[in-house]
Amino acid sequence: MSRRVEVCTAVVVMTLTAFLTSCVDAPNEPEELSSAQGSLQAKVSPRSLPITIDEEFMQMAEQVPGFGGLYDDPDSDETFVYLRDPMRDADARAVVSNYLARTAAAGRRLRIIAGSYDFRDLVRWRQAVERTLPAVLTLTDADEVTNRVVIGVRDAAGVQTVRASLPRLGVPDAAVTIEVRAPVVLENLQALTRPVMGGLQIRAVPAAGWECSLGFIALREFPLIGVDISGPRYAITNSHCTSSMGFVSGDVIGQPTEANRLGVEISDPPFVGSTIDPMCPVAWNGCRRSDAAMFELDDNSSAVSSFNSFALSSSVSPPTVPQLLGTATYTGRQQGFRSGMRVDKTGRSTGQTTGTVRSTCVNVPMPGYWMVCQFTAGYNSSGGDSGSPVYFTDSNGQRWVMGIHWGRQNSSPFDRFFSRWLDIWSELGNDVLVRTGVQWAPSFSTGPANFNTF
Repeated sequence: MSRRVEVCTAVVVMTLTAFLTSCVDAPNEPEELSSAQGSLQAKVSPRSLPITIDEEFMQMAEQVPGFGGLYDDPDSDETFVYLRDPMRDADARAVVSNYLARTAAAGRRLRIIAGSYDFRDLVRWRQAVERTLPAVLTLTDADEVTNRVVIGVRDAAGVQTVRASLPRLGVPDAAVTIEVRAPVVLENLQALTRPVMGGLQIRAVPAAGWECSLGFIALREFPLIGVDISGPRYAITNSHCTSSMGFVSGDVIGQPTEANRLGVEISDPPFVGSTIDPMCPVAWNGCRRSDAAMFELDDNSSAVSSFNSFALSSSVSPPTVPQLLGTATYTGRQQGFRSGMRVDKTGRSTGQTTGTVRSTCVNVPMPGYWMVCQFTAGYNSSGGDSGSPVYFTDSNGQRWVMGIHWGRQNSSPFDRFFSRWLDIWSELGNDVLVRTGVQWAPSFSTGPANFNTF
C-alpha cells in the first residue's frame, strides 16, 4: 500500500494487552536466521497485531464495494479517493471522512476519481504473487496511489517471469505494474553529544566498526499507571545495527562510539511466521514489521531532558558532516499515514532531509526474512543513517513521530524505507512481555491513550 503514522499511550489494560500479545542504511548486512532466533520464535504466542493500512482500506472496501484506495495531494488540502461505481459517491465520502477524522486529518477536501479495482482484490493479487514467486521479488505493494499492484523484481528476466505467471494466478495483467527495482540495502551528527537525542551517531559492540543513528529516547509506559517519568531511559535504533537481528545478544551501545558507553541491548523481537502474522508470505518462515531494537541506558542523566528530543541539523552529502544546529521536541506520535504526506528524517550521515510518503504497507524480501508492511518516502539518506527518526511537521510547526528509517533501494533514488512507530511499539512491547513477564511498552508521551485512532 502507500503512505502514513501513529499515536499511543496505554490507559486500558485489555487494550494494551491486545496489542502486546496481539539500502538497510548501516554498512553491515542482515544476517540469516540463526537457530537461536528460531528457538525464540516458539516463545511468541499468536497475538492481536496492530491493524495495517491495507487492512483499514480493505475494511473501507467492505463498507463501500469498489473503493480502491486514497492518497493526499502534497501541495494542497485535497485527498483523492478511487471509486469504481460513481453511484456510491456519497457512501464513499462518508466512510473516508470518518477515516480522516480518526487519523487527525479532518477537514481535507475529497476528490472522487475513477478507479479500476477494488482494494480487496489488489491485496489478494499481491499475496498470490508473493506466495508463488518470492525468489524474483524485491518489493510488493497494493498501491493506493495508482490503484494497481506494484511488483518490484531484480531484472528484466524477473519482469517476464512475473508477467507470464499472472494468467495462472488469476491476476489481470492490466492490474499489475512491474518494475525493475534493486534489492533494498541497509544504511552523523557524529560528535560526542550530551544529553543524547534522536539523530546522533551511535555504535554498538561486539558489532563494532560501523555507525548507525539513534532513533529515539523512550520511557516505560505501563497499563493504567501511564508513563514512568522518573524511571529508566531506553534508546531505540535499528535491529540490523546489532550483531544479530531478531535476537538479544547483549550488545553495548555507545555515542558517538563504543568508547562512550550508553547502555545494553534488552529487546530485539524475534522473527515470526505466517501463523502469527498473516501479512507474512506463507512460503517464508521469518518476518518482522519493525526494524527496531531497544537498549536500556546506564545513566539517566545523559538522557533525562531528551526523551522526546531530536537533533536539528543541515542537510548535507557525505563526506560532509551534518552540523548540530539545535534541538527540537516531538508533540507525540502521528495518528494517520497517507501517501503524499511530507516527512523528514534526521541522521548522522545526511542530516535533516525531506520528502513525501510514496508507498504504505509494502512488503520487502531481505536475505533470509521479509520486512512486512513498511513505508517508503522520498527523503535522502546514506550509509550510517540507519535508525534515524522519521517525523511529520504539521501546519502549526509541531512535530509528530512517524517511525525509524532503515533502508534504501539503490535503483530507485527517492525510495527510502521506514518502519512505523505503532509496529515498533507493539513488537518491542510484546518482546519485553515475553522476556520478563512485565507488561510495558516504550513511549515518549505523557498524554492519554487513544488506540482507536490507529
